[in-house]
Amino acid sequence: MNYYGKKHENNFKRHLEKLDNKVSNAYLASIYLLSAGGELWNRAKGSITNKSINFNEIIRCDLNTYSYTLYKVAQDIYTNSTHINLFYICDKGIVTDKAFDLIMTALEIGRNGLEGFEVQSKLSSDEKV
Repeated sequence: MNYYGKKHENNFKRHLEKLDNKVSNAYLASIYLLSAGGELWNRAKGSITNKSINFNEIIRCDLNTYSYTLYKVAQDIYTNSTHINLFYICDKGIVTDKAFDLIMTALEIGRNGLEGFEVQSKLSSDEKV
């Protein structure tokens, strides 16, 4: 699996270990994105339970472009909304190559869960997004 760095990998895997029930692929994909940014993760983890993510509780002011983009894509995947369009994601001046790779990985998780990644989870549901 593609991670922003070791901290991202640790944040994501630690959160998966805490889960005690099956969750949707959209939940897993959103956690993957939210856990990628240090400041974003610090702000988000208090708004996340083992079953849901309350995006309205996450403080977004003063997030950098990278973190705000990951936040909005995570929200779009989880809530089936459209805050970020494909043109924005494809713009290299706004979304870095690394952020683009993370977004693509999140979309793969949203579609297929954690199957095919080295992170296997008994908690991944068969639900398709």
